[in-house]
Amino acid sequence: MNHCLTMETVPYGGKKKSWCWASYLEQDKAIAAPTKLFKEHQAFPQSKNGFRVGMKLEGVDPEHPSMYCVLTVAEVSGHRIRLHFDKYSDYYDFWVNSNSADIHPVGWCEKTRHTLHPPKGLKDEEFSWLSYIKLSKAQAAPKALFENQNTTVTPLGFRIGMKLEAIDKKNPSFICVATVTDMVDSRFLVHFDDWDESYDFWCDATSPYIHPVGWCHDNDRILTKPPGEILTHYIHFDGWTDEYDYWVDTDSPDIHPAGWCAKTGHPLQPPISPQELFESSEQGGCPTPGCKGVGHIKGARYSGHHSAVGCPYSDININKDSVLPDRLSGEMPGSGGLGRPRRAEPNPDIIPAPAPTDLENFKKCRFLYVYFLPFPKVELTLQQALHQSVFMPCTSPSPSSSPFCWDQHSKLLPTVAGITSSKVASWTVEEVIEFIQGLPGCREHVHTFRDEQIDGEAFLLLTQVDLVRIMSIKLGPAIKIYNSILMFKTAEESACNEL
Repeated sequence: MNHCLTMETVPYGGKKKSWCWASYLEQDKAIAAPTKLFKEHQAFPQSKNGFRVGMKLEGVDPEHPSMYCVLTVAEVSGHRIRLHFDKYSDYYDFWVNSNSADIHPVGWCEKTRHTLHPPKGLKDEEFSWLSYIKLSKAQAAPKALFENQNTTVTPLGFRIGMKLEAIDKKNPSFICVATVTDMVDSRFLVHFDDWDESYDFWCDATSPYIHPVGWCHDNDRILTKPPGEILTHYIHFDGWTDEYDYWVDTDSPDIHPAGWCAKTGHPLQPPISPQELFESSEQGGCPTPGCKGVGHIKGARYSGHHSAVGCPYSDININKDSVLPDRLSGEMPGSGGLGRPRRAEPNPDIIPAPAPTDLENFKKCRFLYVYFLPFPKVELTLQQALHQSVFMPCTSPSPSSSPFCWDQHSKLLPTVAGITSSKVASWTVEEVIEFIQGLPGCREHVHTFRDEQIDGEAFLLLTQVDLVRIMSIKLGPAIKIYNSILMFKTAEESACNEL
């Protein structure tokens, strides 16, 4: 990089300062990732972002990749646009690049015979783009703004209905049977057979996530084992601690060469300096070290925040998938039970769980908040009692706040009582196995813990999703094991409170 790309940035204190890529690279004795490493859709755009607020278009719902929806441009920033689902809460707004392959001009779905999901409250047969735009006094985004206007083509021989083996990008330990269900230009939609469509993903023929039928057999791979090498990298935010690092696909549309923000006019957050860490802690505002108040845990509609509750990087939010219910089903991501969820009609017999008293308790006790059923007053088997114990309406796994609930847990799992999480953290793999053997009905799963080398520290980090999906443990034993982990953690809290 032989030139200085300078940007005006606004730090936490509100003072403007310039930041230069060339100076930063020289100071850090680092080199910029060469532009040739980036694909065309990641590199510098060939034209300016012509989208304007209020323009309407059609596009893919990122949470439901098989669905095309009516969208409106809600905000423009550099080469990126914030899109809004018409008639839905702006909590569900999302950002994409203006050259995204997932957005299309008005009428594209009809032309290519794709189903367009109309705004909330309108039926498919009632919706007409012509009358809708006229009624809303809006403008359709000009077709010239879209880089992908071609009709469906056949990418390298793939066709709708073909079977393949694919890696679940949300749970990379799974390689499963999948089907090509849609095709647009050189990309196609991969759908996992008998899975909810929220797991679908778009890719092209070069994707490292897809394999031909028989690939697992030929390569001695099974569904629950690691899938092997995937083309990803280790992304680290300069100036931030390692806890914010994350893995990203090499062809992700969210990574760009150095200087991309300056060329597109998008704000760039420079590295956090030790001085800025000190200044932010002194000046108030967001208490998260290094955070300048940009972004919000409740979605793209908010440009900033002032407290840890709204901070995406705070301890209470950093590990959350989402705080918003699914736009279509109303369920919280990850809260619809165990295994791979399917969308279902509401059950009138299911009583909604009470709201948690605070966010931290919700994180610790999230398995207890899913649903609970009105059980008949009959003598229960151990299995039934454990199920009732886990799903009963307690708002905290604390003996003081929910004595009946906690008493039930303790009686059903006597080998857990009195053991604290600090003691469990020091267990070896063999000690974990010895404990699992002592839980009713869990002996057959001992080999899984040995194969995965689960010691005490790893054991305490297991979630109900890990136990059922990744370790393939049946629901009954998984409930007992996860309940034990909750009891260990609560015993630790109780011991600390007594000091």
